[in-house]
Amino acid sequence: MNRSIQRPFDDGSVRSSGRLDAVSGQLATRRPLVSVRRALSAQCTGYVCVNIDVSNSMLGEKLRGASAALASLAGELAASRALHMGLVTFHGSAAVHCPMQPAQNVATSFAGLCDSDIGPGGTNITAGIDLSATILSQVPVGAFKVLITMSDGEHNAASDPLAAADRVKAADVTHVCIAFGGPGEVDYSTLKRLASGPSFFQSAADNQALRDLFRRCGTTISKTVPQGINPHAGLGTL
Repeated sequence: MNRSIQRPFDDGSVRSSGRLDAVSGQLATRRPLVSVRRALSAQCTGYVCVNIDVSNSMLGEKLRGASAALASLAGELAASRALHMGLVTFHGSAAVHCPMQPAQNVATSFAGLCDSDIGPGGTNITAGIDLSATILSQVPVGAFKVLITMSDGEHNAASDPLAAADRVKAADVTHVCIAFGGPGEVDYSTLKRLASGPSFFQSAADNQALRDLFRRCGTTISKTVPQGINPHAGLGTL
């Protein structure tokens, strides 16, 4: 006679996970199926880390534009419970402004960036990329990972942002880079090389253009990831 073996699951519930064969006494578990389900679940989740320049040149109207763009992105991602969002800010160093969490939480609680978030020390894009990469390295295996880096200036720290960007690419992260400002204001060349490819580089001349770009990023991710589709291709055609 066979007997069900009851085991606690991660959510605290107890379900049958296999049967004990009366002859062999061996447990025929269903763990492989559980592993497959977990893997498929991870493939339908997405983690978006936004890496925002808050150096002195962002003071005032530009920072307000960046806040509106971030709110627009969070609003689009909040359409699905499968999507998560975190925010890193950088100037001479980098800091976690908003820990990685469900995008729905960010959409309802994000208060925006303010002038007090502006920091000294120039524009250290490397620090922002490295911190963002650390955050994305901690997400579930199999989940889709996206990094959006936005800067309105030129990297002027001693560290090499290209090496940091290469590490991101090696970790299977789609890296979208956005230059906020005109060709004479922003280092387009470096940001293009930091992105996953030339088509993953975008520029926004003003606040409205920046908001539209962030919204399109969010729409692309929210329409693909919950279906188990990698957003990489779509983010390269914004």
